[in-house]
Amino acid sequence: SEGAEEDAEQSLSMLCDALAADGHGPFVVVGCGHAARLAWVLGGRDDVLGVSLVSPVLDGPMTPEPFRRAPVLVFLA
Repeated sequence: SEGAEEDAEQSLSMLCDALAADGHGPFVVVGCGHAARLAWVLGGRDDVLGVSLVSPVLDGPMTPEPFRRAPVLVFLA
């Protein structure tokens, strides 16, 4: 919460790598509130099947859809 978004993206990407090395995955990434933007970015990983955005706070423009396959997008208010 106190760090930069780039730090969180790198940390979560490393977590996914470590879980995949242990045989876990593919993943569905869930982002809630302000973390929705981070979930959106992580959706571009090859091992992410979908993204769920719960009550997303999307202040500012979003990057073009980074997904390589059909994502599962869920917007809940």
